[in-house]
Amino acid sequence: MYGKHLKELREAKKLSQDQAAQELNVSRQAISKWENDKTFPDIDNLIRLSRLYGVTLDELVGVEREKEETTEKDKEEGYKREEVFYHKESIIGMLLIMIVIASCLIAQVGFIVSIIFIVLSKELRTKKWKWILRIVCLVALFVSTYNCYQILSFYFEPGEATIEYLG
Repeated sequence: MYGKHLKELREAKKLSQDQAAQELNVSRQAISKWENDKTFPDIDNLIRLSRLYGVTLDELVGVEREKEETTEKDKEEGYKREEVFYHKESIIGMLLIMIVIASCLIAQVGFIVSIIFIVLSKELRTKKWKWILRIVCLVALFVSTYNCYQILSFYFEPGEATIEYLG
């Protein structure tokens, strides 16, 4: 694996094994063994190889390649996590909307729940669900306010009062 990378770097510089060996002051067989994964160059030769091929030590030993492979895997996992997150956010949004609608059946509770959920809607990360919840909460707030008004007007409605004179 490492040897293949060394060979690619050497060929990219258009050097033969003999030419690379002369530049590094090693034998052609040493270059061949490194490129066939039979041995690994010591630190001094790694430094010389990186200078000869014009790459960093990280690139020479393949650290960058591992990062690129990991990045692709991370992207795929990130997309999957995002889908799961969006699905969970949708379920939470629907549940909150159902709670707000159900709370309107009891006027005072609907009034309080609507106000609380309007404040809490900023915690949702998805703009879509944030705005849907806010709109439903505002409608529920108006419905609950109207219901409260109806209840209060029933109990405190001015009616006819009869006064009898007992005198």
